[in-house]
Amino acid sequence: MKLEQQERDFMRLVLRSPDTGDGWRNVAKVLVPVCEKEVAKRPELYEFNPSADPARIRLTERGNTIVEYV
Repeated sequence: MKLEQQERDFMRLVLRSPDTGDGWRNVAKVLVPVCEKEVAKRPELYEFNPSADPARIRLTERGNTIVEYV
């Protein structure tokens, strides 16, 4: 699997946000469509809960492994 620069940048953006517990990060409402688009590209790398208030995202175990080597 080869990640494009935009995908690597998105993963870094997710990790840059404060961890609210168990790896979850809050997502602002204006960024929900961006997250939906990125998660749809690589659903195996993210867990996304847009219905939470606020919306939340975190990397899966596979996503965390990839981030270690990117």
